[in-house]
Amino acid sequence: MDHARAARSDRDVRQPDASRPVRRALGRTALGFATLLLLAVAAAGCTKVERRVLDRPSCEVCHSPLNHKGKPEGIEEAHPWKALACVDCHGGDPTSLIKDEAHPKPSQAPFLAKTYLKNLKSAELDQVDPAWLRFVNPGDLRVADKSCGDAGCHGETVDRVRRSMMAHTSGEITVARYRAGAQKDPYGHLGAMALVDPDPDLGLPTTVTAIGRFDPKPLTDKATFGDYQDHYMIKSCFRCHVNDFGENKFQADYRSSGCTACHMVYADDGLSASKDPTVNRDAPPHPIKHQLTSAVPTNQCMHCHYRGARIGPSYLGFRESGGNGFNPPNPGVLGKAIHGHDATYYVEDEDTTNDHDETPPDIHAEKGLHCIDCHTRHDVHGDGHLYSDTLNHIEIRCEDCHGDHKRETSLMTSQNRKLDHLWRDAEGKVWLRGKIDGKVHPVSQVKRLIDPKSPDYRPAAAHAMGPDAKGFNHLDKLECYTCHSDWMPSCYGCHVTLDLSREAPALTTGQLTPGKPSGKRRHVSVNDLTLMWGVRGKITPSMPAERFFLTVLGKDGKTKLLDNAPRMGAGGVQGASGMGARAVNPHTTRSYGRFSVCSRCHLKQDQSNRKAVEATWGFGSDRYLFTDGAGKTWRQDQLMTKDYKPLVTPGHDDPEKSRPLDKATVERLKQILLP
Repeated sequence: MDHARAARSDRDVRQPDASRPVRRALGRTALGFATLLLLAVAAAGCTKVERRVLDRPSCEVCHSPLNHKGKPEGIEEAHPWKALACVDCHGGDPTSLIKDEAHPKPSQAPFLAKTYLKNLKSAELDQVDPAWLRFVNPGDLRVADKSCGDAGCHGETVDRVRRSMMAHTSGEITVARYRAGAQKDPYGHLGAMALVDPDPDLGLPTTVTAIGRFDPKPLTDKATFGDYQDHYMIKSCFRCHVNDFGENKFQADYRSSGCTACHMVYADDGLSASKDPTVNRDAPPHPIKHQLTSAVPTNQCMHCHYRGARIGPSYLGFRESGGNGFNPPNPGVLGKAIHGHDATYYVEDEDTTNDHDETPPDIHAEKGLHCIDCHTRHDVHGDGHLYSDTLNHIEIRCEDCHGDHKRETSLMTSQNRKLDHLWRDAEGKVWLRGKIDGKVHPVSQVKRLIDPKSPDYRPAAAHAMGPDAKGFNHLDKLECYTCHSDWMPSCYGCHVTLDLSREAPALTTGQLTPGKPSGKRRHVSVNDLTLMWGVRGKITPSMPAERFFLTVLGKDGKTKLLDNAPRMGAGGVQGASGMGARAVNPHTTRSYGRFSVCSRCHLKQDQSNRKAVEATWGFGSDRYLFTDGAGKTWRQDQLMTKDYKPLVTPGHDDPEKSRPLDKATVERLKQILLP
């Protein structure tokens, strides 16, 4: 039965009395015609006909028809906080009985004839009829001001999100282009779309006034390393931003765009479990239900946050491998084919023959906390300014909840915004209520842990986080996660091939151009700690950032225009290498982790740990060697020479602040000899 006939079976085709007041149904403002339900009741050998009037918009007649008991059953209430009509979000005509009249007409954009709307790239979506796009996804940032902004009163939030890093993802390419000499500084010049900050605050770290759309120029015979890298990145690195729907082709990648990319939850398989009788339950991508939520679970964040610093998998206790042939001897694999990889690609146990887990989940995940229990609206939505760097974009700090050695938490963020889910009881203890399940968790306070007079006192904590005899305190110089991270996935060697005999689409425009990228890695370690100075002036763990080697195959698919060429030409204030390192929070927090062992940073008296400690300081080792096409061998875990010459260009932070350790710092570390 088509929708028009379904509508007539549930409606009287006559118009109702205009004087009769319109009632609410299913929490929405009732619109359209009155519907009539005819109930036949057998009684005393005759049939009694009862007429019952139901006021419902035509949308609900199809998407929530009457069941055998005469009650509406079907699509879920999308907006549980405030009663809204379907058309408040989706647009359309709620009075029409004809499907093609009730729904906005499909966009006539030429490329829609050959592909699916949710496969379109950012620039292609710009050309779609806004009425049609709003009908398919009211949360898309091109139309959200008319749906989420007007009906839901979130106009200011929509405006901020449009300029957030979640939307433009400029930081994904900014420093990579700087390292390759393709731009003169490590700030955001290009992103998923063109944006302007109407009220810039250039006093904020790494902010810019405008960002252009990343649209690489065609490759010519005079192409530079940076030109080739641009084509690699535009075809590989723009899969995760909320200005489009993503690629929608792999398990665990399915999501929507804009506001609904986060607030409409998808299963890993992208299949619907909605009661809407019109939805296709056999094919992705569809949300689990037609229902928005502010309690966004970690698994929804994981549909994007599994690349880059790999914080999603790390938080949950598993990591990427190097691919077939590069797993450890006895791995425990995840057993799920996700993100375009087979079921053996992700490793959740390094060695199944021992009795411990080398890559446990973050203690917060283990206790049942989700990403949104730490990260704030500001972290996700942004503040309306254009940032080049995630670390400067994020406001939450460990100290915001746990305090430090000087003071307990103020229940405020580092930017003086109230943490609504934190409170202090009558005894002064701090508690957190989980935003997903409502469970209450105690929040330890560093100041109490190191105070011998406190009932929460722990001698080991006081030894690590309290002052020594000279008044020195690690917390003055180190980020909390420098010691409290238990492990970290470090990938050594980003080996990319760009084949000019084959075409691939740009992930911002959809345009097909020569140059199909592919990549592989060789070494992945989970137990390496290499220190550097972070943007806040504290020592932090670092992660290799694109130890990048590029091979370019010519138009015949055989001639090597570049052969495992290392990225060079960045320079700036850090040195001439285009190899990268970035300060990072590994998101593998434990009370006591392998990184917190004193001998990771300080020499033993017998200096039996010298090689390991020198690698921690940034001098590298001979564990991850690679010889490039010109015959030069690279130590891929090395940040600087023994005479402190930088060999890497740091990550998205201001390069004057984020840097390898300096001589004075290493000399101070050498003065502490462990028994």
